[in-house]
Amino acid sequence: LYREKIGALAEGETLRLKLLIHKDAHLHKAVAEIRKDDEQEVKRIFMTEKLQIALNEQITAELWSANLYLSMSFFLKREGFEGFSHWMRKQYQEEVKHATAIADYMTDRNAIPKIDKIDVVPQSWKSPLEAFEDAYKHERHVTQLIDLLVKTASDEKDNATQDFLWGFVREQVEEEATTLHIVEKMRKAGEAGLFFMDNQLGERN
Repeated sequence: LYREKIGALAEGETLRLKLLIHKDAHLHKAVAEIRKDDEQEVKRIFMTEKLQIALNEQITAELWSANLYLSMSFFLKREGFEGFSHWMRKQYQEEVKHATAIADYMTDRNAIPKIDKIDVVPQSWKSPLEAFEDAYKHERHVTQLIDLLVKTASDEKDNATQDFLWGFVREQVEEEATTLHIVEKMRKAGEAGLFFMDNQLGERN
């Protein structure tokens, strides 16, 4: 009887040990699955350092653009063109929105937006036409910067950033077309038609 009790106890202990091992295996599996899910979430949110640098450079570029248009606005107002000045002031506001949109997107992706040193912008132009010609040239330059950003996002296999940037790509088509149209109209209008155009551009919302 004593041996039977000892045997039963040993058998019970063995069963308990097996149950513990079984539970432990399930626990390890559950932990592994959680870690796998976490790793997938990190991959979804994480943005590579190269892409973060590129986006931060674009933030700085957008703020430089904003300062350029603000400088043009100041110049045109000094020259007596209130409408042209108003139009450039709206451009300034758009560029600031671009910079903050990129910064907000980076924050949503757990990346760190930064503002680097912003270089000095031009302060004067020979005429309103020259200012708008420079604006058109600058928009073409911005288009090239955005295209390079899209390529970087593609190289880094970041689909979310590519999707985000396509909005900028589409907007640049409009920006180039708008500024070129203004330049062409100003060339045709000549000095006599400048004040008429000034009134037109002053109606921009």
